[in-house]
Amino acid sequence: MAPNYTDFIDLCTSDESDQGLPARRALQESQPGPRIQRLRSSPALTRQALSKNFPVTTVVPTKSDSRNDQKVRGEATLTSTNPIHRASVKDSHGVGSPAGNPGNFHSTPTQQTPRKIVWTVEKIEDTLREFSYDIGEGAAKVTTHLLQNTWKKMAPALETYSKKNWFVGMRRTPVEAGSGALKLTLKVRWNQAIRDYYQVIGIMTYKEPVPKYDFHHIEIRKNILSPNTILNFVPHLRDLADEEELKYRRWLENLENMDKTSGLATLTSKEKVNQTCRKERALTLLLYLDSWLDKLSIPNCSKATLSRFMASRTDAISSQQVSTIFGSCNSDTDSLGSVKTVKIFTEAFDRVFDNGDVWNEGAVTLHDVLLLDKSIDSIVDSRKLIKYTPNEAKPIEENITLDTFLETYSLLGCLICFSHSCEHGEYGTDNERKRFSIDVVGGITPLVGRKAIQASKVNSSRSQSNNDPWEYEDFRKPCSDECFLKVRLNARVKSWSETEIMLLKAAVTFFCDQDEPVQCITAVATGRPCCDVDRQFHKLGLQLPQQPSRSGESEVKPVHWYDRFKKVLHADWQEQTITHAHHLKDHFDPCSHDGPCTKDNCECARNGLMCERFCRCTVDTCAIKFTGCSCHSQGRTCSSRQKGEKPCICIQLNRECDPSLCANCGAANRANPKNAEDDQLFEQGCQNCALQRGKSKTLLVGRSTIEGCGYGLFTAENITQEDFVIEYVGELITQDEGVRREARRGDVFDEEHKSSYLFTLLEQEGVWIDAAIYGNLSRYINHQDDFGKGQCCNITPKIMYVGGEYRIKFSALGNINAGEELFFDYGAEFPNLTKKLLKEQEEQTAGKTEAKKQIKARRNRDEEEVVDVIKKTKGKKRGRKPEKKSFAARQDSDQEAGDDNEALSDEDYGPWKRKHKSEIDVEKYGKKNINSNLRSSTGRSRF
Repeated sequence: MAPNYTDFIDLCTSDESDQGLPARRALQESQPGPRIQRLRSSPALTRQALSKNFPVTTVVPTKSDSRNDQKVRGEATLTSTNPIHRASVKDSHGVGSPAGNPGNFHSTPTQQTPRKIVWTVEKIEDTLREFSYDIGEGAAKVTTHLLQNTWKKMAPALETYSKKNWFVGMRRTPVEAGSGALKLTLKVRWNQAIRDYYQVIGIMTYKEPVPKYDFHHIEIRKNILSPNTILNFVPHLRDLADEEELKYRRWLENLENMDKTSGLATLTSKEKVNQTCRKERALTLLLYLDSWLDKLSIPNCSKATLSRFMASRTDAISSQQVSTIFGSCNSDTDSLGSVKTVKIFTEAFDRVFDNGDVWNEGAVTLHDVLLLDKSIDSIVDSRKLIKYTPNEAKPIEENITLDTFLETYSLLGCLICFSHSCEHGEYGTDNERKRFSIDVVGGITPLVGRKAIQASKVNSSRSQSNNDPWEYEDFRKPCSDECFLKVRLNARVKSWSETEIMLLKAAVTFFCDQDEPVQCITAVATGRPCCDVDRQFHKLGLQLPQQPSRSGESEVKPVHWYDRFKKVLHADWQEQTITHAHHLKDHFDPCSHDGPCTKDNCECARNGLMCERFCRCTVDTCAIKFTGCSCHSQGRTCSSRQKGEKPCICIQLNRECDPSLCANCGAANRANPKNAEDDQLFEQGCQNCALQRGKSKTLLVGRSTIEGCGYGLFTAENITQEDFVIEYVGELITQDEGVRREARRGDVFDEEHKSSYLFTLLEQEGVWIDAAIYGNLSRYINHQDDFGKGQCCNITPKIMYVGGEYRIKFSALGNINAGEELFFDYGAEFPNLTKKLLKEQEEQTAGKTEAKKQIKARRNRDEEEVVDVIKKTKGKKRGRKPEKKSFAARQDSDQEAGDDNEALSDEDYGPWKRKHKSEIDVEKYGKKNINSNLRSSTGRSRF
């Protein structure tokens, strides 16, 4: 009797028993004799995930079949020695017998040589196609697991808040059927029911409901820089009716066209769906790729080999990124067999999963799958901020320059906050991040020359016995017990690497102008003893950086409207520069030229601006260099109110005192965040550093006093005139981005009820602030018209220049009592919905008044006698006609009326100072100058 053999073929993915389908086929072909298969029951919901059922059939290979399988085809093949141990199974009598000789129990088992699997593209394709059903089975297992865990969960226990039942003593009193009565069925014991009418008493609160809002903001302290974004998600307004579908579709097309007009690479709605499906499909295949490669066990075919092959065959990856991928994926792909293996697997994979007829929008290639791997995605990411740098393990070349060594610092080092990942800078038209770094002012080389000039001044003050720049006086305090001023190092120390030597050269360049010895400063950076650093300095023969030649420089002529040494402005300075008019500026990069600053070579002078501290020019070579204020030296405080004297020059130029320039006025101590809560410190001294302090008044959000306006901002403390109230903060975006965002947040079916939190910061540059999502309490401030009288608006915005940044500051126009709501004028031509509310209320009031006048006039006409002809009475003079004015008199009166109109139309609508009369015809104030939060006319704010 032939023994019965059991073939354990798993229908589900299992790591313990699955040896790969090719190995399973080889095992079946090498076992002759009858076979009885026993199927293991599949888990629940397995059939739901499988798109096709594959019945398991018993196939007994014949000799002809085995011979045909051993034929070598004339195409590219691949062999591997995958040892498959033939299992010994028990028969019905419990006696083990080798699988190779099932009929003869007394014969000696023979050990067969493992068969070599010949891999072809078709064989790998068939195997991967069968592997693809693991995805459905895996999804079924996950679903089963989730359902089982859900069923096992117990229902939440009832929580009793009080042991006493307050409804026990309540009596049920039936009433007659009528209004307000409800028929109820009460079930009592023994399945008895009572049906009767009972009075329903509603419980209502006397408190007013909270106003609705659309946007919940995230609190931030300073402005954040945001890139240009495309429409990633389709806005959902509400359930659409049949007649609204067409209008909604046109609105979506308009939003997509706005992205294309701005130069952004956009996709249609269908393309976005397909892209999402492809990415999700690729991520799923990436999870199974490792296990499939292990099951196949193809020699020289791993994920690392495939990644290297993919990187070498694509044009979307730079050569530097390819070399980085090759370094991270340690695998041998140079051999001819490895290349052939990878090509065969890639072709088979693409045949299975890149078939659009089968997978539709989910068709992906092996290239798409490998790009999503973490090790490759971090290298290929296009948003990397740092340029490619050599590996730290590789030695630095001998001819490397200082600019190359400090390339990352030059590219990412911010000139404002000295950090590498900050919110300063801007986004260009191509959505590329432009940082305010050393590269803006010409790179490292000009900075080295500037340091050399300062170092020469420091060295000239030293009384040195020789010309050695590294010899210091004996009175200098040593930095430690191992300082070179105290001891000399004679012992052997660890050798210096190339990186440490370049660090020493950079330290000489940037620390040579400090009073503290360079050796002591560099010792902290390198972690070596100070005396060791000093010995290395002398060993390398390092010298101070050479000063730039100044031959041929002409003498700088001062300007009549500004004195950079006395730090004062004279005469008609407002007509000579627009430094104070931030809304007119269209140039913001510091100058980096050679020689004095003139209109011929300096962009700052050509655009009517004063050179800032970031410019390469110095006080000796620039007559328009801003050097800060001199209030402290003259015994004054930095304030706008000066008795009989001009205010602080920083206040005149609409900027706060800079701690780097105004060192003596006290701005440095008051700008320190540690002193922000020290109110006693700010009672005297510099009063022009409110934004740097960052402490706003105590403000609360509540229902606005304007009916139907929603939320408003109220003060919880008394505010004095000209006091700092709060700063308007949000996302720094471009003008095009602001227009697109406002269009996306609108309602196509209710265009009048739009809302906006956009505030124009720099009009000529096209920089806006969006406080819809990121902002502070200033976004709740509502609008009020003051009609030129200043009776409604109690605060005013103003653009300030603060340490290289442009920020918006709200100040009090007068004394404000606690509990009052804050208002400011949004602007003359800004489409404001709060204005619309006020205008509608005025029209309703005017309409009632006009109706009363018409009724009164109608009554008067009934009582009066109608006379057709009025006779002139003799003995009385006719009324004197007004005298005719001469042309000059009429021109003067028209000029006076025009001046009055200018006074009303040229009100300070926000951050702009009022212009000179000669500039009024060219520039008009109050146009798109204040773009702030709008309120809906439906009785609620849109946030």
